[in-house]
Amino acid sequence: MNGIIDAPPAEAAPAPAPEPAAEPEPAPAETIAAWDRAGYTPLHLACENGDAETALNLLIAGASVNGPRGTPSPLALCIERGDAALATTLIKHGAAIDLGTADVRSSALALASAAAAADGPTEGANIDGGWALLHMLIGTPAAVAAMCYAPSGAAPLDQLMLAAAAHGFHPIVQLLLQRARSPAPAHPDSRSALYDAVAGGHAEAARLLLDAGADANAYAHGQPTGYEAPLAAASHLPTEAAARHLTWLLRAAGADVDGRDRDGRTVRERLERERPEAKALIADLGRALATPKLPPGWLEAKDEKNRTFYWSARTKETRWARPVAASAFA
Repeated sequence: MNGIIDAPPAEAAPAPAPEPAAEPEPAPAETIAAWDRAGYTPLHLACENGDAETALNLLIAGASVNGPRGTPSPLALCIERGDAALATTLIKHGAAIDLGTADVRSSALALASAAAAADGPTEGANIDGGWALLHMLIGTPAAVAAMCYAPSGAAPLDQLMLAAAAHGFHPIVQLLLQRARSPAPAHPDSRSALYDAVAGGHAEAARLLLDAGADANAYAHGQPTGYEAPLAAASHLPTEAAARHLTWLLRAAGADVDGRDRDGRTVRERLERERPEAKALIADLGRALATPKLPPGWLEAKDEKNRTFYWSARTKETRWARPVAASAFA
């Protein structure tokens, strides 16, 4: 031995306990409610960008769910994008479903209808985006009321059908028909949903109603002479192409081209007096109904009972009634 006694190794000093993580400081109120040059708050931007996590955090922190007065509703931004999940979150946090507007065309249902139309046709349970929003909003009395100026006691969904047909919101018409609503609700002056769709030049809404059995000859007795029948309303549309398209749809569904108005004139006779320049439309009404070519991508087929149906190779949509493109009448 060398006289040196080895000391036992010193034990390592215990590491200090980690300091507890600091709680994140909530965003100051002035940040949550800050406006940019367009008047958008952080919640607006989160909704516009589909950032659900940030939107929820802002709402929990106290952000105004409806946005400052004079700015677009954050809910409207979600609906326009077809974001059903984020829209539902906003509604659960008290978002005003009337969107703060009295304009039917800017209502929640109208915006959802536009989103659904942009998403394309849907079949059965295959719903997403704007279609999912429509399903939710049609079941929400406040959303229906915001689109309808219905007299007290009127069936809200019948009033919704009339409003949707008149404004051409065909996805709403489609979902109401799928829910077994009648295709033939009428105003007190006897104008039907079909009449309003035709008078507005809304071919897709009219087609859906006709396919569901709406009466192509239902008179609107409160209308001026020469405008009582849907066929007459179609013939007076501003553009001849739209008039030809709608009159074809009506005639294909059984509209009586020989029917007479209160003055005893047919639609064709009245056109010859009042709109002689509409030569193609007048000629259409004077001959047997022609069958235009199918739109691009549509095919004709037979089912197991030998019934003719039509289907789109692009969208997979199927129809019993023959599809026809507006361009066929240009």
